[in-house]
Amino acid sequence: MIPHEITLYNFLSYGQNPQTISFDGYGLICLSGRNGHGKSALLDAMTWSLWGQARKTTGTSRADEGLLRLGARSMMVLFEFDVGNRRYRVRREFSLRQGNKPHLTLDIAVYDEAVDGYHSLTDKSIRQTHEVIN
Repeated sequence: MIPHEITLYNFLSYGQNPQTISFDGYGLICLSGRNGHGKSALLDAMTWSLWGQARKTTGTSRADEGLLRLGARSMMVLFEFDVGNRRYRVRREFSLRQGNKPHLTLDIAVYDEAVDGYHSLTDKSIRQTHEVIN
């Protein structure tokens, strides 16, 4: 897998202004910085977007809530990457609705050169609202 771009919103140390990080143009990337500035959160965002789990909250109840930025009620990660010769985009969102009821959405798409855009691979029933049972 070759990462291209990731956008984070209210994910751990990343705030309410969506932040996009591009990996294009680099053969090798080194993550460095002070504690709490988002290095591990960036890797957690990648794994959460792909598999719905992150190292920080593995094995905990209400794991998604543990990834929310303090005081936030929703978060989103949008991750674009290549596998083989195909570009993919995964968008995972989590929010707490009224009464702290969790809501999760997921969309997985592949880039289609014919239309110069992404084509969703996720079945409509999966993209719609899912209530998360904890």
